[in-house]
Amino acid sequence: MWRTALLMYLFLTLTAAAAQTVTGRSNVVPLDVGKDKVIRASLSYSNVGLEDANRNHTLETYEQAVIRFVMKNVGKTPSRRIQVRAVLTEEVPGITLPETVTIETLLPGKSREIRLPIQTAAGLPSSTAVITIEVREEGIFDTDQIEINVLTEATAASGTN
Repeated sequence: MWRTALLMYLFLTLTAAAAQTVTGRSNVVPLDVGKDKVIRASLSYSNVGLEDANRNHTLETYEQAVIRFVMKNVGKTPSRRIQVRAVLTEEVPGITLPETVTIETLLPGKSREIRLPIQTAAGLPSSTAVITIEVREEGIFDTDQIEINVLTEATAASGTN
């Protein structure tokens, strides 16, 4: 009986630990290799925002905008071949997101502003678009994610925004 209770306790504890989410930093685990430790790069993110043409923080029909954020290497080694892409959590008609952006190297202590352009077109509904920025480093299996909720508004714009 006590074994069942112990197993249930361990299962619930491990399940709760696995459900915790850490945002804004990459998952970094130093590994002991002999006497030396393997130290990896670690990325942090700040100043996440949307820049839209009329500065109302809403994507409107035929509007060009940019998702921007600052990425900093707070680790001890360079980050290499960093892949950054924006994806829609659910398909939203009228929104076009950029292809993957690659940063070849980000040295320790250095920052870089990342700018991902967004284009809207006819068919954009009035709703909320959930955009996830995915950041993947070469040699790191986990993907960092930054989620942004952006209001969208169907307008009768002429394409001059």
